[in-house]
Amino acid sequence: MTVARPPEYRPFRIALYVLYGVVVTLLCGLLLRGVIADLYLRPLKAGIEPRPPARVCVEDLDRLYRQLAARLGGAPALPLGNAEAAQRELDAWERAWDDDVNAFGARCTGTSAAIDVALERIEDLRRHLARCGDEGRDGDAEVRLSLELARREVAAN
Repeated sequence: MTVARPPEYRPFRIALYVLYGVVVTLLCGLLLRGVIADLYLRPLKAGIEPRPPARVCVEDLDRLYRQLAARLGGAPALPLGNAEAAQRELDAWERAWDDDVNAFGARCTGTSAAIDVALERIEDLRRHLARCGDEGRDGDAEVRLSLELARREVAAN
């Protein structure tokens, strides 16, 4: 059973419906404007860099590997009397290299599966060499192979 609406209130009902429609339309418009502004009109934040092409990532990964290989293969032996200075220099190099690897990981992780595998192998080799010294160069061939696979994948794309 419906209740009949008094006809004298009809102008008020119409004004209320119009006011409700205007408010809902305004809120939807503001929401749509905010979404569009976030997606298209705002510049990239200063800390976020666009992801580099896979070719650049492979070149950076190759550079990191060459730095590691040069450090381990051609590191000059310091005299025993200067062992503390040698350890400080090695620690400084390790920190700088780890910072480079972390920056590379932040920049290029997810670019390609082969690049991710090669980065993981380089990090594994670094950890293995830290534990075993020069005797631990067995993983070197695996790293070279994963770098070659990453190059081929990038060249194929």
